[in-house]
Amino acid sequence: MISAMKRPLLSLAGLGWLAAAQPLLLDPDFPTGSGPDSWVRSVAVRPDGRVLIAGNFTNVHGVYRPGLAQLLPDGRLDPSFVPTITQQVGRVRLAPDGAVLVSGWYTDANRTYPGVAKLRPDGTRDLAFTLPPPRPVNTSYDQLYPAGDGRLWLSGTFTEVGGVVMPRLARLNPDGTVDLTFRSPFIFAKDQVRELLPLPDGRVLVAGSFTNLGGVRGYGLARLEANGTVDPSFQSPLGPYESVSQLVLLEDGRLMARWSGGPDGKTQVRRLVRLLPDGPLDPTYPPTFAPGDVFFPGTLVTHAAPDGSALI
Repeated sequence: MISAMKRPLLSLAGLGWLAAAQPLLLDPDFPTGSGPDSWVRSVAVRPDGRVLIAGNFTNVHGVYRPGLAQLLPDGRLDPSFVPTITQQVGRVRLAPDGAVLVSGWYTDANRTYPGVAKLRPDGTRDLAFTLPPPRPVNTSYDQLYPAGDGRLWLSGTFTEVGGVVMPRLARLNPDGTVDLTFRSPFIFAKDQVRELLPLPDGRVLVAGSFTNLGGVRGYGLARLEANGTVDPSFQSPLGPYESVSQLVLLEDGRLMARWSGGPDGKTQVRRLVRLLPDGPLDPTYPPTFAPGDVFFPGTLVTHAAPDGSALI
């Protein structure tokens, strides 16, 4: 559904390619019209089939929609979704209540906001959600994720949120205030969070650059309990020069992830991997690409199907 081409948004019929090696069929009728005029970097699909797209584009089907737009299920532009954003958006995510979560530098109503925002289902800014500027002043809010219960996960390079010490990772209440029942396990200045995957049971998977969280050693991937303590039963499969990103939860509890790096710090192999629920690599999953298991750096897993397969 994502491609870094001139007309980047495609509709694909069939979800069995990765796991079952079944062919995918291009839907020639989607999207109807000229589509976005530049890259689509992120996609979120509503339950009714409407598609949120975010990226570097300025126009969609010839209509001014800089950075963020919503398509109807057949690919036509949804005229009821009119965001006030006037600059590119890095990521878009959909909260269970229909709210739209955007991340990246963007401009809204002639004011530039660094980091993240929460929009109403129609694309207008949710003014009930407020965040103070990140602190220290040279830090940032990078990503906003739905926690599944109205609360939100916030990651970035910050060390505090609203005067509460909460380095790198915080959980927010629906209005943007800090949820004090969660305490961030990050303590080292060099630690980074690159990706989160909220889990249905309230826990969260954290991928990034770190070697020790809450006294539990492990490279670059950890599972946190709802209160922020590290789950020692989760075993990171990564070595010191390896990392994963773009985590997707499959129906059976296993995980799809982008893997990069190598054991010696020199080889930069990129591949798609499947992990078992508690972290180890799934030895039954050898995806076949050409050549070998190397894939283009921009490859994304965009959808997990009930049969355990995934769409990239």
